[in-house]
Order: sequence, then C-alpha cells, then structure tokens
Amino acid sequence: MLQFHYLISIILFLPVISSICLYLLNNFSKTRDFVATFFSILTFAFIFYLYSNFSYYQSTYLNAITIYENIYIGFNIDKIGILFALMASFLWILTTIYSIGYLRNHHEKNQTSFYIFFALSITSTLGIAFSNNLFTLFIFYEALTLITLPLILHSNTKEAKLAGKKYLGILLATSMIFFLPALVLVYILTDNLNFTTGGLFISGEYPEILILLTTMFIFGISKAGIMPFHNWLPAAMVAPTPVSALLHAVAVVKSGVFALIKIILFIIGTENLKIAFSSLELNNYLYIIPSITIILSSIIALKQDNLKKRLAYSTISQLSYIILATVLLSSSTHIIAPMQIIFHAFAKITLFFAAGSLIVLVHKNNISELTGIAKSMPITMVCFFIASLSIIGLPLTGGFIGKWNLITASIITDNIFVILVLISSTVLNAMYFLPISFKAFQLNNQETQPTELKENIFFVIPMIITTAITILLFFFSNYLTLFLQ
Repeated sequence: MLQFHYLISIILFLPVISSICLYLLNNFSKTRDFVATFFSILTFAFIFYLYSNFSYYQSTYLNAITIYENIYIGFNIDKIGILFALMASFLWILTTIYSIGYLRNHHEKNQTSFYIFFALSITSTLGIAFSNNLFTLFIFYEALTLITLPLILHSNTKEAKLAGKKYLGILLATSMIFFLPALVLVYILTDNLNFTTGGLFISGEYPEILILLTTMFIFGISKAGIMPFHNWLPAAMVAPTPVSALLHAVAVVKSGVFALIKIILFIIGTENLKIAFSSLELNNYLYIIPSITIILSSIIALKQDNLKKRLAYSTISQLSYIILATVLLSSSTHIIAPMQIIFHAFAKITLFFAAGSLIVLVHKNNISELTGIAKSMPITMVCFFIASLSIIGLPLTGGFIGKWNLITASIITDNIFVILVLISSTVLNAMYFLPISFKAFQLNNQETQPTELKENIFFVIPMIITTAITILLFFFSNYLTLFLQ
C-alpha cells in the first residue's frame, strides 16, 4: 500500500504536472491533447485506487503546512470527499475529450492556456474534496476562483471582460464579507477548524451564533449560486462551452455546494442547529432561502431563449435543491445532499455537451432556432432529452431518486412548504425543458436545417457516457446510499 501522504501528494500534483507539460507542448497540438487526456485518466486512476482502499486510508491524514495553532493546511478522506473527487476527476476525462473536439472545430484561440487552467482548477477542486479542516477548504476555494477566471476571460472580448469582473467581484466580495468572518468566528469560539463528526460546538452552546454562522456560510459561499449572489453564473456563459461544463458540473458550483455540506455537517452540526432553533423557540427558516432561489430562477429560466442561459438558470435552481437537502436538517442529510450533487452533475454536463455541439456544428445558440434539429443531430438531442428528464426528476433517471429523497426528507421533517416548492419547481422544470425537445423532434417544420451532418465523435462519446450514467444511477443508487451510510 502507498503511504497516504505520498498518495494524496501524487493526486494533487498530477494536474499541476499536467499543466507544466501542456505549456511545454504548446506548439504540438496533437501531443498536447493526448497528454491532457492521459493525465486526466491517470489522476482518476489514483483516486479510484484511494476509493478502492477506503477502509485502509480513512483514518489517515496529512498535515502539510502549519500556519498557527490549530490552523494548518491538511488533508484526509471521508466518504463524501472521495465520492466528490471520483466524480470530478471522471468528468475531467470526459470534458477533456469533449474539449478536443470543441476547441478544434470552433477554432478557438489560446487552446493550450485553456487546458492549463482547466487542469489547475482540478487541483483546487481535489484540494477542496480532501480538506480535513475549514482553513484548507477556504484556501482551495479561493484559489479555484482565481484559477478559473482566465477561463471566463478566454475569448478576450468586451463581454468576456465584463463577465470576468462580475465573476471575480461577486465571488471574492461574498467570501470576504461572509465566509472569512464566519471562519474567524468559528475559530474564536472553538479554537479549532477541523471537520468533526457532529460539528465543533457543544450541544446547546451559542444557539443564536450557530444560526447566524450558518446563514453567513450560505451567503458567503456564493459558488453555490444562492440568490441574490447568483448573477456571476449566467454572465459566465460567454465562455466556451467546455468552461460552462466545468462551472456547472465538474468543479466550481459543485465545490460550492460540497463546501456547504461539509460545513453544516462537520463544523456546525445538524443536531446542534436543530437544538439551536428549538432552544430559541424558532422554526427552521433556513429552507426558505434555497426555496426562493429554486422558484425564482426557474421562472427566469422560462424566459430565456439563449440555450446556455436557460441552462445556467436551471443550474442555479438545481444547486438550491442540494442546499435545501442540507438545511432541512434531516437525519439522512449526509446521504441525500451528496447524492444530489452526483445526480445533477451527470445530467447537467450532458446538457452542456449537447448545447456546445449545437453551437459548433450547426451554429445554433437560441432555442427558437432548434425546430427539427433532431433530424440532423439525433444522438445529441436524444441525450439532451434524457438528461432533461433527469433534471425534471422523472423515473428511470438519477434525478428521480434525488427528488424522491428530498420529498421523503420533507415528509419526515413535516415540511409541507418544501413539498409544495418541490412540486412547483418540477412543473417549472418541465415547462422550460420539454418544449426544447418537442421543438427539436418536430417533423413538419418550415425551417431549413442541415440534413447531412456527421456528429463529431469527440462530442458524441462523452455525451453517450454521461447519459448512460444518468440512467444507471436510477438503478444503482442504492450502492451510493450504502456507501454513505
């Protein structure tokens, strides 16, 4: 067995080594593309090895750099973290393959810099996944913001620069105003920042502060897309579609909701929050925050003709499902919330893969232009349709299991309001997704669509794989449940 500190160092540095090699291969595009794919596969292989030997490594940790008493950069693995790392590294492989086709066919400039910053963003994501304390998570969370900024600015247009300013401004401002002060307050009160089962606080201690801290973390981690700090996400859609896939499924927003899950479970503690609300004779109001985001973003999505923007507002809504699963304070929060991350990731990346294919192959950006497009791109639109069913939450897709779990948790916690929100949002999801597929498969249309079009293999293979997994998650979700238990 490899020692843990060697293994975690290899995993974190492989994407960095990849970025160095890519820089050196700038003038050798085919070799560069191969190296990018090779390192993504190698990173996933090491993470899978870690997962396969989870029982051996789960009690080990690495304290890399000590900053101050009980403040250090350190790593370990837990069940939520290893699943998140597996998902992110696997999707890195598929997105890299997809990017080869996209960047070549779209004749994108600065392709090497795209791959370099993509690889570095994976290092930050894995650092978040394996953090064993809040300080380490914060460092990698902020690094992810800075590393992904060049990807937003990739096209170097005026629109991209405005999007970059909004991206950096919102994410850094919320971190400095809410996230960092909350972190400091936790350290002052507990003299500790380590992720601890049940949270760092003594049961019944500081009830008002616990509720305040949780609210600060929810708004401070704006990568989770909570309103009103969500505008960076639609603005960032000016970036190339592989960047959108990175933002929505692989790294950025998923790191946000993952961070929230870890903090509420292992810094605040769900039982501590329950006791805090009970001792103050207050109802748990935290679920109202994501519920508002779910409904409002779904309504806004209905009005978007631009496909990527509709998908962006859909993501904002779906992220709040994960937040909702966390703040419901159910006894099964540690199962429902991480599973919802996985269900959403595979469905949403499929949708963005399809959107990118439409942009590159038929130059279609708007939903109003898609009438009859399935005749030209049948595989793309079938994959899009299945992924949209998962987002809606219909049977035979992973998304159904996610919504079923959420409704079950709402019934257990006797929360009729959340059940109504889930039902309403499901109807809204159907209203903004199903018409896209109906339009695409419409046969008797007057619009001229290309009839002889070969779908790109670099697009099709990743899409088929993510679509297949979206379906398989419906049948094998019990394995995730058993592992997380």
